[in-house]
Amino acid sequence: LRSNYWWIYLIVVVVIGVILIYVLKKPKPIEQIKPIEAFERQIASALNTDEFKDAAAIISQALRQYCSSIWQFDGLAATNREMRRHLQDHLDPHALRAICQLLDSIEDIRWLPKTDHQVAKQRYIDDAKQWCQDQEQLRQEAEQAKAAA
Repeated sequence: LRSNYWWIYLIVVVVIGVILIYVLKKPKPIEQIKPIEAFERQIASALNTDEFKDAAAIISQALRQYCSSIWQFDGLAATNREMRRHLQDHLDPHALRAICQLLDSIEDIRWLPKTDHQVAKQRYIDDAKQWCQDQEQLRQEAEQAKAAA
């Protein structure tokens, strides 16, 4: 009679083991980062970069990735002209002009004298932050208006 119970214990142990493996192997949820948070992380990286051309590339990438996340297109692979084409459907003319001028001026950093790089880097960072904050504010206002309607 006791020899029949070891099978039950074995089955219980196997079932508990399978449950533990399933629970422990369950994939962790992927951290959802808001586009503005990803932008701010990249801008912080640009601030800490001593090489000015690298900083300019990071700022451009941060802006392109932000736009890509918000308006669902591949901004990282887009040229400035393609960015303008994608964004013209989503932005008012003033905001479109601002982002296009910013992207164009960031690309021109390679032609600046080295003495102007630090000032230009800070100006680009400030302009990029301001543009993205303005877009976030407009998006929040639109969401609030949509919720109120």
